[in-house]
Amino acid sequence: MAVDFVEKKKKQKYLLFFGLGLVAVTAVILYFGYFNAGDELSVPDTTIIAKKNIKIKYEVLENPLIKDLLPFESAPLYEGDLGRENPFVK
Repeated sequence: MAVDFVEKKKKQKYLLFFGLGLVAVTAVILYFGYFNAGDELSVPDTTIIAKKNIKIKYEVLENPLIKDLLPFESAPLYEGDLGRENPFVK
């Protein structure tokens, strides 16, 4: 019987450390995540955006490889059975 008491005390000691660690982790998460929410990044009032002039080079479309391309024709309609009326019924 003495062995049972020693094993129970070891289990209780590990359970106590685990519980204290869980409480500590929860406290840290709550402090930094919930209670310390006032430290938000402030956006400056003036933002400078550099505008670039966009120039489209239409000479690329004059390439003979591009000129040889044919337009896509419409796909023919499916002529087979389309399946069951209700696919969820076995």
